[in-house]
Amino acid sequence: MHQLELLLLLSIIPLNVHSKVTLTKIVCTSKYPMMIYEKCLIERVNRSLSTITLQQKLLQPIRSVYLNLSIVHFSKGLNRVLYKFNNVDVCDFFVKRRHPVIRFLFEYIKKFSNVNHSCPFQDYIFLRNMAIKNADLIRAPIPKGEYGVMTSWKLNGIGDAEVKGFGVYD
Repeated sequence: MHQLELLLLLSIIPLNVHSKVTLTKIVCTSKYPMMIYEKCLIERVNRSLSTITLQQKLLQPIRSVYLNLSIVHFSKGLNRVLYKFNNVDVCDFFVKRRHPVIRFLFEYIKKFSNVNHSCPFQDYIFLRNMAIKNADLIRAPIPKGEYGVMTSWKLNGIGDAEVKGFGVYD
């Protein structure tokens, strides 16, 4: 129980007020003609702020979605996987919200996205102008360094899409 209390205490103490996030690269791929990426880009707003925009056109209704998610910290040739979730049933997640880390990520992402309901998904899925602001990370106990967020998506039972995002936290 003491570890949980320490983690909660660390999460409310600002670690470094002058930290900044720099988004460096995003790669989106689709393997099958179930959906296509119309947009997948990082846009620089100003010197200290970048945004991510993704837009997927769904070519058929998506009735089941499974997610594999890894958050990796790259450090001196050593790649440390901080979080890894395999075969997360996204349709079930939207109903029950069981995974605390994925719930935390979704709560952050949902204000930039049209994904606000469970399956089926149709037409378009987008993430528009999502910014990771420094103030959002000040209280998170995250070590400085390079990070990657790797996702792969199984749509209607077929491993169809991948999104890989990279950035630096310093």
